[in-house]
Amino acid sequence: MSVRRWACALCLGGVLVAAPGVVAAHAELVASDPADGATITALPATVELTFDDELDPDGSAFTVSGPGGGTIGSGEVDLGVADRNVMRGAVEPGEDGAYEVHWTAVSIDGHTESGTLMFTVGARGAPNTALPRPFPTWPLGVALLVLAAIAAVARRRGVLLLAVAVGLAGCVSDTRPEACDAESVTIDLALTATDLTPDDPTVCRDQEVTLVVDSDADGVLHIHGYDEAVPATTVHAGDTVTLEFTASRSGQFPIELHASDDPEGIVLGIFTVHEP
Repeated sequence: MSVRRWACALCLGGVLVAAPGVVAAHAELVASDPADGATITALPATVELTFDDELDPDGSAFTVSGPGGGTIGSGEVDLGVADRNVMRGAVEPGEDGAYEVHWTAVSIDGHTESGTLMFTVGARGAPNTALPRPFPTWPLGVALLVLAAIAAVARRRGVLLLAVAVGLAGCVSDTRPEACDAESVTIDLALTATDLTPDDPTVCRDQEVTLVVDSDADGVLHIHGYDEAVPATTVHAGDTVTLEFTASRSGQFPIELHASDDPEGIVLGIFTVHEP
């Protein structure tokens, strides 16, 4: 009897120790489409929230409010998803501006979490972080040669200057791509959560550009300064995403990845557009 009583006591103690962990279990938001903090060119037809645990359909829901503050959509647990960890809902067409998604998630043990995420519709909502327009270097080499030639005619010492100028002109060259005369260009990119390979895709203005992105990360890919031509694009690990657009602006534009848990994003590379 004594042994049996000790065994029962140990079992009861194990249950009591484990109970707090069970009670503490709750669903956390791990991803959303649109992503929190993203800037997109058009309001999507649906909003989707993904959690790390099963949700109780009773009480789990979200609402979407537009720039004017009114509710333009709502969502609930998608029962078609086997894990029941996704909420999805339709939104009405809306204007450009800031949107908020207010969500409440009830886990299967009854624990309730709530929060708010934001996204912006319209290219004007994104900061223009394009770097200064590249300066064509070949005119500098020509100018050096002309000045050196004039000096060579005027003075004997100008011959030395001419020789130096020829050397400088050879060093100062235009760095535009060799395929700049082509009407279109395709560039393959490999994307991870911390790297982009190559990290310096380069084209020329007015070219038709195709970026084929082989993604090994989840998040939202964004080319700042090209918001209208290339909307913020959701990528998933294992997917290949194709971005097609016209390089209408010359300059250098940061390529940024917004992870689901990092609305600020990180710059993985620079997209450069040269003058033709």
